Amino acid sequence: MVAVRLAVHNREQIDTFTNAVRELPGVLTVFHLAGATDYLVWLAAADAQDLREFVVDHLATHPAVAHAETSLIYEHRRGPGIWGAADPG
Repeated sequence: MVAVRLAVHNREQIDTFTNAVRELPGVLTVFHLAGATDYLVWLAAADAQDLREFVVDHLATHPAVAHAETSLIYEHRRGPGIWGAADPG
């Protein structure tokens, strides 16, 4: 997961960044947020080096990005959700 903060917040920059990131290889989901972080980018990477290269090549060097911060997810488990039973997937 990569948290991204944009340098400027205008409609054109937001739309351009969102559309560009959605098309990048390995991107699973792009979350646009309210608060200090503008986006969370959930991506699949082969290893830590692959993650680093993705961030350097596509996020840290993007003209719209002011800051990108990575978080490695060690494990993913679903909660009960709105139906009350944990999804086994």
